Amino acid sequence: MSTNPKMPGLSLSYYSVEPGSWTWCQMWSKFADPLEECSASGEVWQYMGSVKSPGKPARHEFRHRRHPLTNARAFRYVHGPTESGAWTVVNPAPHTQVWR
Repeated sequence: MSTNPKMPGLSLSYYSVEPGSWTWCQMWSKFADPLEECSASGEVWQYMGSVKSPGKPARHEFRHRRHPLTNARAFRYVHGPTESGAWTVVNPAPHTQVWR
């Protein structure tokens, strides 16, 4: 667990989800195509890690180094599960992706 220097007192836990676990299967099931392989580069979606802050669902982070629709780096965040069991998917706006 670490403290966020920009927000004193906010504790964040960084961790990796175990491949094959229930959470692993749930977060990957939120992708229509979990690979979306780029034919030019062979790049696919990669799980980068997870972060948890108190009172919020975990955020599971993914990146694609060369998404086949944009030929640019893409990110996707899968939030969940919440206490109710819900999951949400966030695709950041392309202009927030600084590496191309």
